[in-house]
Amino acid sequence: DNPLPAPGEILLRMVAASLNPIDWRIATGFLDGKKPHHFPLILGAEGSGIVEAVGEGVTKFLVGDAVIGNFLHHQIGHGSFAEYQVIQEDAMLLRVNNLIDLVQASALPIAAMTAWQAVNTLNLPSGSRVLLVGASGGVGTFTVQFAAQVGYKVIAVAATEATTLLHKLGACNVIDRHKSSVNTQVLLRYTNGIDGIIDLVNPPDAFAQLLPLLKPQGTAISTIGSASLKMSQHIRL
Repeated sequence: DNPLPAPGEILLRMVAASLNPIDWRIATGFLDGKKPHHFPLILGAEGSGIVEAVGEGVTKFLVGDAVIGNFLHHQIGHGSFAEYQVIQEDAMLLRVNNLIDLVQASALPIAAMTAWQAVNTLNLPSGSRVLLVGASGGVGTFTVQFAAQVGYKVIAVAATEATTLLHKLGACNVIDRHKSSVNTQVLLRYTNGIDGIIDLVNPPDAFAQLLPLLKPQGTAISTIGSASLKMSQHIRL
């Protein structure tokens, strides 16, 4: 039987679901103790579907609406790897029109939202020089575009074969991570340092090694939890 939406919930007939690194991390206990888990646990961090029913009090969505969204909301276990799923109306959901392919759109929520949150959190003036580490991945390609859109001068770190794509997406410069150290390459081009760092991939030790590149009061962000206020007294993290 299909689940029934409680007040404030909607029932989705799932159309597509995407695979994300967070899915296997959840399966290995990565979020244990950090968010409530509902068992039997259904994985799936993001997906797309059609609204089949709405619970009492729902005002944002109507039956028949096509939506995409993030399924890691109040608790873990009601994921997108299902034929039907209930989700809270106030979850990170977006109604999309019929011109958008729901299979392709199912890959948008996690990567696009992570990228936008990183760029928005950086909160630097337009024209700031921002190093983006992990620029050629799913989150990275969104981040390049969002960062360029708000006026940042993006210095993308990636492999050489991604150079043409990253320039098209808005990067000012591309640093080949396979050549000499990233720090050396950055300081050769920007002797006075840079204004910000968005690191999508590095563990804490490698993230900390990038911090000397920042100007005083520069901002560094890690999307995988590698940043720590203990790393520096003079750098705003």
